[in-house]
Amino acid sequence: MLSREKRFEIEAECKRVALCASNFADAGRLQEYGDCHTDDAEFIRPSTYPANPLKGRAELVSSLKSRDENLLSRHVLSNMIVDVINDHEAQAIAYFLHYAARRNVDDPEAVPAVDSALKSVGEYQIRFVLQQGKWRIQRRVGRFLFGGVFKP
Repeated sequence: MLSREKRFEIEAECKRVALCASNFADAGRLQEYGDCHTDDAEFIRPSTYPANPLKGRAELVSSLKSRDENLLSRHVLSNMIVDVINDHEAQAIAYFLHYAARRNVDDPEAVPAVDSALKSVGEYQIRFVLQQGKWRIQRRVGRFLFGGVFKP
């Protein structure tokens, strides 16, 4: 049986890796994004739920590489509850807010208007595993609760 302190430590590490994955994806930090996942990670994106999972770290990273370079995207991850299964497995549910808009190619520093941005709300179910001494995302299933996908 895990101590209370160990459970809190695992919960904090899992929350951190989930937050880092969202931040790294939005910032285009692809190597670091990939490092948040296991080699065999699976991600079912909200835009394709419940089908068409991305499989493997390389495919997850490749999907981000193929994004339009003028897309400005931000994921806000919140209300995460981590359930520790044992000393090498955990699962969580979290809500996300997603905002996306195209940057002005003539003025990349211009801030897009909120009313023109995609706004969606959804939830993630996340499975974490301890791999090589680091907590990583093994499976993430996302689905929209409000809103939807960005249309060019």
